[in-house]
Amino acid sequence: MRNRRERSRQLLLTTVLLLAAFGTARAKSFESALDPPHWAVKSLLASGIEVWPGDLGGAAYTVSRHLSPNYVEGDFDGDGKSDLAILIRRKADDKFGMAILLRAQSKSGAKATILGAGASFGTSGTDFRRMDAWSVQSQESFPPKIQSAWKGPQPKAKRDGLILQKRGSTEALVTYDGAKFVWTPYGG
Repeated sequence: MRNRRERSRQLLLTTVLLLAAFGTARAKSFESALDPPHWAVKSLLASGIEVWPGDLGGAAYTVSRHLSPNYVEGDFDGDGKSDLAILIRRKADDKFGMAILLRAQSKSGAKATILGAGASFGTSGTDFRRMDAWSVQSQESFPPKIQSAWKGPQPKAKRDGLILQKRGSTEALVTYDGAKFVWTPYGG
């Protein structure tokens, strides 16, 4: 138990130092002094996701704080506006995943897209518990096949994707193709 706590502290310290070194403002945590944007909280609650413990009785999901940061911002749909990916946990069986909120869709009242957390997605299955790091990556870094994969009219701006990692294992790139989120094994 003590080794696990020590590893968690070391991972948190390493993450904080890396974020400070790279000066990224795109990775944030709900535990910080910064609250999530109003539009995101509204969409989370409409999706049955409890943002703070006890704020939505009967919610199927809760925001997870098992990794830091517990949410990242990126323009996943290429509309020029920041979207959010938020770590979540399904309460019924403690399966982890993420909720992705596309800002453009939130205005129309659309709910978050749930990946994992009991719903099958990619090779991670229904639980992202093994994921121990994640980050946002710009479209310029995507493999050519993924850069050109887009359904419908081309996005207005370059889009971002999510890199999901498990140390010592293959990474995955999660991108939006204009219609749905796609899992692609990536890196190594």
